[in-house]
Amino acid sequence: MNNLWATGKGYEVEFNDVLLEIKCHVSLGGDVFIGTDSMPRIDGCIFASAICLHGGSGQSGGRYFYKRTVDRNKNLRSLRHRITCEVGRSIALAIRVAESNPAARVEIHIDIGATPLSKTRDLKDDLRTVNKGIRKGVKQTMHTVTKGLKKDMAKEAIKGLTRYT
Repeated sequence: MNNLWATGKGYEVEFNDVLLEIKCHVSLGGDVFIGTDSMPRIDGCIFASAICLHGGSGQSGGRYFYKRTVDRNKNLRSLRHRITCEVGRSIALAIRVAESNPAARVEIHIDIGATPLSKTRDLKDDLRTVNKGIRKGVKQTMHTVTKGLKKDMAKEAIKGLTRYT
């Protein structure tokens, strides 16, 4: 697995260096925000995951790191499947951050719309517990995710999680 991430300025960094940066940021009282987005392609899907650091004492602005990966699975055309994989990847990242930095306050951003025009609004209730669960720790997160998702979505989230870690 390629362990290289990019900084906001485009420099490549090892994931362990990102974890060290997170540790420093957390020691200053900062929060960690994690999210993943996707773009379907003819030959599969591109996923972009981001780790954003914001709100540390004495810090202005924030820092972010991102990683793009290509999944050649052509079954990722379904919006429901892609969103589930996005959430699974974000959870996997959040778990790695929380294990490395137990004091970190981690929030997962999920691309779910609430307006009547949003194509993802039906997923809102199924995925609502994820943000709450990750703050309570890794074990609670896994329990909350599998309990809060419908069975098929839980299986997909766990599959995405194991593929990513």
